[in-house]
Amino acid sequence: MEATDADLVVDCTGLQCPMPIVEMAKGIRKLAVGNILRIDTDAEALQSDVPSWCKTTGHELVGEETKADTTSYFIRKASE
Repeated sequence: MEATDADLVVDCTGLQCPMPIVEMAKGIRKLAVGNILRIDTDAEALQSDVPSWCKTTGHELVGEETKADTTSYFIRKASE
């Protein structure tokens, strides 16, 4: 996905768990159903945490992109 595909970007670089998940949850609540949240992080733990969070909450992980030390996750809001 392209960075411009996101409706909201949450920059969590420099944050350690559980803060990126907390910020991701706050961000997804701001969006309408079907919108895309991009979360940028350098926390390696999120490689497993983001897919697990999406599965638990019902949102859809639609893309992942890594550049240098930062990974961007694209999550489509599925429901309220």
